[in-house]
This record gives sequence, structure tokens and C-alpha cells, in this order.
Amino acid sequence: MSRVIVAIEKPGRFSFSKIWTVAVLIVLSFRCAPASASQPSDTMRSQLESYVENVTSADASVYNAKDNIGNGMDCAKIIQDPNGGYIALYHVAHTGTLFSVDLATSTDLIHWTYQVTLGTGASQPTIQLLSNGGFLVLWEQVNSSGGDNHIRFNYYSTRTSLLAGTTTQTYDAPQTLSTCAEGTPNIYSVNLTPDLAHSVIDVGGHYNASCSIDQQQRGSLVNFSSWVTAPEPAINNAIKYWGVAGNIGERDALDYRGYNFELIEGDSVAGNWYDWDIYCYDFQTGNADKLSIITAGGSTSFANPRITRLIAPNGQPAIVTTIFIPSQGSATGEAGELIYYRTYGFSTAGGDQPADLSSDYSRTGIYANGSTFSSTGGLDGAGHAYSSYLFPQSMASFPELNFVNTPEYSVAGPGTANSVTGTGQTISLPAAEYGTLNILGTGVNGNQASQTFKVTYSDSSSTTFTQSMSNWFSPQSYTGEATAVEMSYGNFYNGTEDTTDTYSVYTYSLGLNPSKTLSSITLPNNSNVQIFGITPVPKAPQWVLANHTYNTTGVFNDGVTFSGTGGIDSQGNAYSGILLGTVQTWTNNTFMIAVPNGYNVVRCAGQTINLSSGQFSTLKLLATGVNGAQTSQTFTVTYTDSTTSTFTQSLSDWMTSSGYSGETVASSMAYRNISTGGRNTVTTRLYGYAFSLNNGKIVKSITVPNNSNVVVLAMTLVP
Repeated sequence: MSRVIVAIEKPGRFSFSKIWTVAVLIVLSFRCAPASASQPSDTMRSQLESYVENVTSADASVYNAKDNIGNGMDCAKIIQDPNGGYIALYHVAHTGTLFSVDLATSTDLIHWTYQVTLGTGASQPTIQLLSNGGFLVLWEQVNSSGGDNHIRFNYYSTRTSLLAGTTTQTYDAPQTLSTCAEGTPNIYSVNLTPDLAHSVIDVGGHYNASCSIDQQQRGSLVNFSSWVTAPEPAINNAIKYWGVAGNIGERDALDYRGYNFELIEGDSVAGNWYDWDIYCYDFQTGNADKLSIITAGGSTSFANPRITRLIAPNGQPAIVTTIFIPSQGSATGEAGELIYYRTYGFSTAGGDQPADLSSDYSRTGIYANGSTFSSTGGLDGAGHAYSSYLFPQSMASFPELNFVNTPEYSVAGPGTANSVTGTGQTISLPAAEYGTLNILGTGVNGNQASQTFKVTYSDSSSTTFTQSMSNWFSPQSYTGEATAVEMSYGNFYNGTEDTTDTYSVYTYSLGLNPSKTLSSITLPNNSNVQIFGITPVPKAPQWVLANHTYNTTGVFNDGVTFSGTGGIDSQGNAYSGILLGTVQTWTNNTFMIAVPNGYNVVRCAGQTINLSSGQFSTLKLLATGVNGAQTSQTFTVTYTDSTTSTFTQSLSDWMTSSGYSGETVASSMAYRNISTGGRNTVTTRLYGYAFSLNNGKIVKSITVPNNSNVVVLAMTLVP
């Protein structure tokens, strides 16, 4: 049975959301040292690093990986195939200095079958399956004679077009930071609202600084037509701490057990292939660890890391890592591409804990497009099923992109038993103390009102929850329910697509007693209740804002020009991305600040922003007034039982602190950036606000003031 990892944002935050690069506040000359005090992410980072470092303990590995026609699979990026199995993109060296990007498929992550060449003069590829069932492929492109290295974006509308090598749309990002080379892209996020013409693609890469040393950059492609990028000093400085004086190149990021990390390569001395190393960057702390990779033969140089969280052939959650071993630092037989994976099961201590439902699946409700099945089969027993191209199981290839505390589910692959039918059965859950139990499921054959779920703890006490569940064709927005994904079509039993209905799957969050050890859940005795995943999540602070909630660019990197009617105040002024950074700590809580130059602040207009479902004591905001102080502004928090808490708060102007009650200066900066690319040397401020919540209720959303001069940069929910 195949299974895939699903990362669903907590209610209201489902999107292919921006990875917010997290770093401590720095100036360019400062090098980030590893954090000395214990950090919440330490345990998960240590686990992840152990999986990457010890190749000899991997479940399976292959050195000098090649496809079935003998081509080396250098710089491979692997994702889950929505049809089952796996897809890899890699580059192949040809005569001279040119490469091609090839695609292969596999059923076991070790043996690969070549399918198609996607591009020539192309290298360092990466791939992501999108919410519309299409694929986004990026690589570093050169012209036919070499040179002009830049990032090329390729969109394939279907899996069929991908395997045929037929692009639907392409975009070549112009060289912006270097006249010599920009490339080695990784995809942080893709936000379709609802298509490429209305999208934001967040990308990392390198640029050849001063045509000498590769450094990190971060860019956004907006509406598949407008490219903007800027240096990424936080990551560069974290790697330089380790004495890296050469290139800082390829990277890949993921979310592991609710925390966010990135692998990055660094060359101690430029041009020396003997001393490449891999580093693990911790987005929570802004620091990096140098990894000690242990191979069977003792190779010493490692480059071009790629990492993906997916489901291994044995059905267990796994981390698959690919690393290139240069011949100059290789042990005998180990030069070339190394592919290996390590399963981590369903009960790793700490972090999110996806329940293993493999023995409970009873119905097949997800099929690959084109598959046929019984007219009395499918999820509803009437010949309808979800498409594996659109169902969130396909997010196995990019759960790491949801850098906002996303719960992780384990969902079986298409064409096999992959849904649990409610029969009143009791399912064992990971034994630990948790704050929330998240359920991925739906009703079928009509809305299923007032369904009873019973959670039992290790002391035999229990809590009963009554939850209504919408029919998969008709979301009802029941209390405690959020639409995880609304899919534009489903699959018929005869192999065709049903476009007459939209198909939705929902998330439900049950508040647990965090002082008790979880034991089991008893499902409703109702065959029209279908469950795909159950994940308990520890009680911990939750970041709130995601890419789709931002609507204005209020933070620019130094030297970047922008509209004279843009910026945070619509008058050509903005926070400095260098001074503000991408993480702020206020009152001992961490706040994620979106990266500069793209949409990165919320200009208030009375909109409602969904919150992470759970029981919390405080909602903390980093915000400011602009164009003068903004007095007596109303923020309203709504709970899942439809009750509300209303807060009235005055906000000082970002240039002048008025010292309002409930307001604290969270950060003070020496200058602001102006639209011409210069700076205005005047103190700017960002303020902190804390709103006390009813911690006996589950939060649902916050409605912000209808005032464009109130700007919110970050929110954190605190238990």
C-alpha cells in the first residue's frame, strides 16, 4: 500500500503559502552563531539532521545513481507521483559544458526509468505539483553557447503533458543581481488565486555576486509575468559563520514535525571541490548547523542537497535526500548522485503525530485520473471519487512549503483502500500530551449533522465532541469545520472527470486536555462519515499569517526602487528588510515576518483572517499605524461556537510613539527605505499588542479594522 504525507494548513491558512525565511535581526557584517540556549526546534532539528547525516542507517540508498539508460541522475529532486510511485528531475552532462534536464519515474526510490528530456542547456532542476493538478518545473537555463545563466519557469498543465515534455507556459527570469549567473532554484511556495495569471511563486536561488562568489537570493514571480528578487543576507551569514569563504549555492527546504528547516551547500574555498559541506538552516532560530555526512566508504565532500518528505514504499512517512558527491572528495564507488531515504514512522517523539490508519482503511475514495472502478464503488458507493491529482495527498511533494505550523497527515495513495468509514470503531492514537486533534474528512451522500466523536485518555477519562460534517459537494461551513481544499473536479467510475460538481475535503479541530495523555478516538457509527487522516498536535504557539493574507508590500530591501505611491504608507516609504529581518521576538514569542519585496504586510480593510483552530490564551500582533496615529480601532476574534471577543486598540504612527495603553515598541529601527532606492534617516517603529482570549473556546478567525492606515505584519497565537 502506498501512502503520502499531507500538510494541510490549519483552518483558513490552506494555500501554497509563502515560506517565510526566519532569521535573527542582523546587519550585513554580523555572522549568526548557533543558538546557545535551548530552542523549541532543537529536538526536531536534531532528528532531521540524524536522518540526513547517517547514510549508513538509511532504509535504502544508492550511490552514483543512474536511470535505466545509464545516465547519471545528478542534482535529483524527487516528489511523490499522484499516479503512485515517484517522479525525479535531474540533469545529465553532455558534450562540452551543457546539460539537459531529464525526468524518470520509480516505484521504490532506488531504480529509475527514464521518461523524457524536458530541456537542454538546462541544469539544477526542481519540481512541484500544484493545487490545480499541474506541475511547476524550474531550472537554471543557459543559451546555446553557454552563459546568460538565469532561472526558467516551466508550467505543465497535466501529468500527461509533463511526461510528454509539452510545456503550457514558460517564463525566463531576467538576470537582476548578477550579470554572470543566477540559478540553482528551489520553490518555496506557489499561491494560485486561482491560476497562473493570478499567482505568486516564491523562489530561492543563488546569484554570482560580483561575478565571483555564489550567494543566496530570494525572488517572486507575480502572475507569471513579473520578476523581482533580492539578496538573502540572513542565510548567507548563517553559513558564513562556519568559515565558508567560497560559494553558497543550492538549497532545499521542508517542514519536519511542525518546524521548518533548509539544507544548503557551502564551499569553504571557492573553486575547490574537496571541501563542500551541507548545512541545516533552522528558520526558527536563524542559525545553521554544519552536518557530518557519514557514507559507507567515508566520502568527505558533499554538494547540491535536495530533500523531500513523502511516503516510502513500505507505507511509512520518510525523508528522502539527494546529495552530489564530487569525485575529488569521494570514496571508491561513491562519486556521483547519492539517493537515500529514512522512514521515521508514526510515533516519533515530539511534533505532529499522524495516526497510522493503514489497518482501518475500508473504502477506496481516491483514484488516479483515467482509472476505472465499480459504479457502486468510490467514496460514496455511487461511482464518485476524489482525483489523486487534486486531493491534498498530492501535497506530499511540497508540505515543506506551508511554513505556518501545518499539521501533517498520512494518507494512503490512489487506487487502494484509503478512507476510513465510520462504524463506531475505536482507533488507537499516539500516546502523548497534545493540544488539538486534527481530522481530515468529509460527509458523503448528503450533509452528516451532529456526529459524535469520543476522545479517550490513558486514565480512561474521555471527552465527547459533536461535529457536523458537510457533504463533499456542498460546504456548509459548520462550526468547527473548515474547507481544506475545494477541488474543481472529481473522478467517475468510468475513467472520466466529473466537472459538474466541486469536490471538497474538510478539516476539523478538537480541543484536547493538554495535561492528559491521549489514547484513542471512537468514530461515529455512520458509513457516510469518511476519514482520511487524524493528527494530534502539541499545544504550542501558532503563527497565523500566510501568503494569501498579505495584500501590500511594506518591507523592501535596501537599494530596491518601488512606486512613489507604494510602500507601507502608500507614499513611497517602507520598512528596511535588512533592519526588520524575517523574525521578530517580542514578549518571549516568535513572529514570522514575510520576506522583503513581495506582498508582506496586511493593509486592513475590514477583512476576516482565519486562525489556527485550538484553544489559546492570547493573540499577539505586530502592527502599526501609518499616516498618523490610528485611535480606537476594533479587532474582533470569533470562536467556533460563533461567540466573539472584541478589542479596541489605538495604534501609534510608525514614526512617532504615542505610548497608548496596551501598546509596546517591539522594534525600533534607525531609518526607513524610500521609493528611489535611498533611505530616510528617521526612527521607525513596529509595535506589539496582546489580546486576551477565552482559552476555554476554540478560535476561528479575527476581523481587522476597516482602516487602510492600520497595517499588520505578524500574528502569533499563544496557548
